[in-house]
Amino acid sequence: MFQVTYHGIHSFNEGTTIDFISQYFNIPRQYFYLIKNGKLKYEGHNGEVLDLIIRAHGGKGGFGALLKGKEIKSKKKENLPEDYYDMSRDLNTGKRIYQIRIEKELERKEERRVELKEIEIKKEKEMEEEYNLKKEEDIILTEDTTKKLLRKIDCYMNEGGIKRKKEENKDNNGKKIKQEENELDILNPF
Repeated sequence: MFQVTYHGIHSFNEGTTIDFISQYFNIPRQYFYLIKNGKLKYEGHNGEVLDLIIRAHGGKGGFGALLKGKEIKSKKKENLPEDYYDMSRDLNTGKRIYQIRIEKELERKEERRVELKEIEIKKEKEMEEEYNLKKEEDIILTEDTTKKLLRKIDCYMNEGGIKRKKEENKDNNGKKIKQEENELDILNPF
């Protein structure tokens, strides 16, 4: 025999199930539970005294008090620190204000990180394109400059830019022989 306290003490035989207790008190099973010394019990044994506890909707208290006290808090606004309302709850989601702030900050940081990554990729592409264009220009410039240099050299040679050294040498018989050496003007070939 064990006892259940609910609006008084009620005695039940050993082995009585929760379903029987539910029918006895006319309370659906999902709306109550049995406790002994703070521990949940599903059936009673000889000599036990169990407490029948009705399940209440909602959780930890304080949210209703928050709504009631909102009027008072709004009057004292000028003396409160900036983060005073961080422990308050958002009425739409029920989350703490500081949690919502942290989530928004993380979202902003993630968006900024994505933007910076896109900018970095864009800069890398621009630098690569610029490098490729410069490389092509260098190749073109080298071909063009060599052609121009060859033209200038040809013009220079045709205008008498070649200095001829005239030397008179004597051959074995004692005759004077004129030899001409072609030299480019090294100082200014253009």
